[in-house]
Amino acid sequence: MFTNIPRYVEREIEEIQKLTLPIMKKTRKYSFLAILIIPISIVNLLSLIFFTPWSQEMFISTLIFAVVGALGFAFQKEVRYSAKEIHKVSIAYMKERVEKSRVLDRHRQHHYIELLSTHPTRTLNTFQQFLEEENRQIGL
Repeated sequence: MFTNIPRYVEREIEEIQKLTLPIMKKTRKYSFLAILIIPISIVNLLSLIFFTPWSQEMFISTLIFAVVGALGFAFQKEVRYSAKEIHKVSIAYMKERVEKSRVLDRHRQHHYIELLSTHPTRTLNTFQQFLEEENRQIGL
C-alpha cells in the first residue's frame, strides 16, 4: 500500500494494523456476505414479483428472499460501523503514541493531537509528519 516509507513509520503502521486486525477480519467476512446476498435476494425478489403468478408458495418465497435481503443490508450496515470503529481505534492509538513521545515538547504534542482530532481525513499524513519530526529530533 505504501511505497518508500521509512522503517520507523512502517513499524507504527504495523502496530495500528495489529490493533485493527480482528475488526478488519470481521468486516471482510460481513462485506463478502453482503455483496453476495444482496444482489441474489434482489434479483430473486424482482423475478418473483414480476414474473411469477401469485400463489401461497410465491408469498413464502418472497418473504424468505426479503428476510435474506434484509440480512444482507444488516451486514452492509455492520461493515460501515466497523469501518468507523477501525478509524476510531487507529486515531486513539495515534493520539496515545503522540502523548507518549518523550522527544517533542508538550506544545508540539498538543499541535499534532489537535490535527488528528480536527482533520480526520488526513490522520495518516499527520501521524507520519509527527513520526518524521520525532525521528529528526532523536537524530539531533
